[in-house]
Amino acid sequence: MPNLEFRILGPVEVWRDGRQVPLRNGVLLSVLASLLLSAGEAVSPDRLVRLVWGDRLPEHPRAALHNVISRLRRLVDDGSLETLPGGYRLRSDADHLDLLRFDLLLASATAAEKAGAFDTAIAAIEEALDLWRDPLLGNVEAEALLRVAIRRLTERQLAAAERWADLCVRLDRYEPMVEKLAGLIERHPFREQLVGWLMIALLRTGRQADALACYNTLQRSLREELGIDPSLALQDLYLGILRADPAVVGGARGHAAPVAPRRLSPEMVDLGRAITKRLARPKSDPHRHIRKLHGMLTDVIRCAREDSGEIDEPEAQALLTAAIEVCAGLATAMEHYRRQRALAPTCTETMQEGGEG
Repeated sequence: MPNLEFRILGPVEVWRDGRQVPLRNGVLLSVLASLLLSAGEAVSPDRLVRLVWGDRLPEHPRAALHNVISRLRRLVDDGSLETLPGGYRLRSDADHLDLLRFDLLLASATAAEKAGAFDTAIAAIEEALDLWRDPLLGNVEAEALLRVAIRRLTERQLAAAERWADLCVRLDRYEPMVEKLAGLIERHPFREQLVGWLMIALLRTGRQADALACYNTLQRSLREELGIDPSLALQDLYLGILRADPAVVGGARGHAAPVAPRRLSPEMVDLGRAITKRLARPKSDPHRHIRKLHGMLTDVIRCAREDSGEIDEPEAQALLTAAIEVCAGLATAMEHYRRQRALAPTCTETMQEGGEG
């Protein structure tokens, strides 16, 4: 496909001979995105139907999908859209699909890092991160596809940014970190590892107060929205800055200060917000929210065991880890809830006694 280029790391786009191909059909865009996200692997018709239409199936799902595939085949018009025994596959390579180019650049960064060529590794990751555009999948309407794809793609982008930050610290390149990480954290405020790297970058560019403020902002947001505190590793980093710990403040060249590995998934952030909000209500029942959380964890484990393709082992582990943190916050909230109820009569009696006096 010498003249066709696909872009999936942002709004879905198709370019032919240097000109963007208009894509106005929402269903066609969703099918194209589903095939591109599979990066050259066959996607079964049933899975395509689930991703594109979700619960809102057309009257004849297979026939509707066949019609969309026919239109997409005319659009591509170069033989790269194949019908295989296992489903449909859209062939591409790193020169014609930005997702594959992203993976190739990260692989080259890994090889460079193993060879000790950190400069080369940093440059490769920077080129990979520059492929991303906002909003991610912004012109795709399929909700089922978005739920799966945005989480996975965002995780890959942020993991690459964390690798880049780690390498920058090893070479004492803190100035570039501040601007890039601040922008990412603005869009992903609960990504603790990024916050940790930004704190280190601010500290080692002489901005200790800003580094501490960065932590305080995260702590306040976590408490208000999720009912939890920053991870212990991030708390240790904060205390190290306060105490002017030489290992944190100076940091030997080639040695990266430890940063929190905890990652709160978007699902857990949303759930934590909902639970914290409801627990704040005067007549809230914390037990009901714990049952809801338990149900979600059960679904996560089921998906992981079934290997449905919608969640893999690392994602399940990340969700479970984050869920434990949410449970810890719930336990604290429940204890506060019980104490308030236990103290309520005593407080009333004290007020009455004070009035009589």
